[in-house]
Amino acid sequence: MNKSTATCIAVSLMPCVPMIPQQVLVMSYHREVQLKDQCTQTKEITESFDVKQKRDKQFIPQMMTAAAVLLYGRSQRQNQLQYILGLVLDKCGLTKEGIKILHDLGIAISTTNVQRKKKQLVAQQEKRIQKVVTDYVKHVETKSDVEMQRNNFQDMEVEVEVCVEKLAPFEVLGDNLDITITPSKMTMQSQRKSCHWFLLLVKQKRVEIDDANIPDEDYIKKNISKLPCATWIPTIDSFQSLLESFAFHIAHIISKYVSHLLQVKEQFPKHLQHKHMEQMKQKTLFLNCDLIDASENSSQGMIEILQKVNNIAVPHLRNEKQKDVLEKVVFGGDVLTNERAFSAQEAMQNTADKFDGLGGIIHRPEGLHRLTNFTLVSCNTDVLQFS
Repeated sequence: MNKSTATCIAVSLMPCVPMIPQQVLVMSYHREVQLKDQCTQTKEITESFDVKQKRDKQFIPQMMTAAAVLLYGRSQRQNQLQYILGLVLDKCGLTKEGIKILHDLGIAISTTNVQRKKKQLVAQQEKRIQKVVTDYVKHVETKSDVEMQRNNFQDMEVEVEVCVEKLAPFEVLGDNLDITITPSKMTMQSQRKSCHWFLLLVKQKRVEIDDANIPDEDYIKKNISKLPCATWIPTIDSFQSLLESFAFHIAHIISKYVSHLLQVKEQFPKHLQHKHMEQMKQKTLFLNCDLIDASENSSQGMIEILQKVNNIAVPHLRNEKQKDVLEKVVFGGDVLTNERAFSAQEAMQNTADKFDGLGGIIHRPEGLHRLTNFTLVSCNTDVLQFS
């Protein structure tokens, strides 16, 4: 079997994990001629299975795995399946000796290649984090330096480089990650271990206020601290719009689970129509940013977590003695995480500047916790009287 034939078979057989048997066995005329001329036995084995028969259909994964092992023994480059299995087994906790045995059988790659691939994946993740987080922070800081130079040299022509590429802002999410490791046989040397970490995620905003194309007369920036309290009270029209949305979602759920309404489900719209639908269809980008070896259960651990977020995501003046915050970053989590983060932020208020005092972080409950708070407020304000 030459190299071109091995490559041809690999393209058809190697992506074998979720593939449909018909997609594996149905080949183009050119590939079929190559198999017939150069891999007669492989072609005969492939055609001996009838995918329409239930008895033969269950052997398709075994046949594909056997073909992948043969190709891997012929050429070490035909190793897509072996890479997938090696990384999955390493993730599941298989020891190096176990991976080495499977590597000798041609089922998985070696432990050296597993570590090399993991380093490559880490490098790719670091590049993505730099593109989303670091570049945006540098962009905000550079923009501030340019404005300061223009203010200092108003009468002079100063040429500065400004980043033309539009960078999207982001938000930081976090939650505790607690793992308890219990040994099968507990001894003096092998005891139960309790690990407390904190996982940081970054969410890039898919839609900004500038992308909404809101008219200038409707979009007016105001100081939130100077707005009257009555501004935050929803109007009757807002409540009516909210009730219509609730009615739509309730009807959508009822038509899905009530058998008598299945006929209505086909004519029922899937989404609420609004003018920003195309923008909201964009997929949100999530990135695993860091796993901090600190626990949010203690004040010192929560301060370390916020300092890590502060150094990574908050743009600030770096070359000045007074490190003023240039742009605040939202830090989302559950209610308990927000309470602990707020307490840690209060404990750092005696520092010299806002950046060291963790003043560039805004706390916000996320997901279900935010919806729960909204529901409680809605019920307490007697929203049901408008139904």
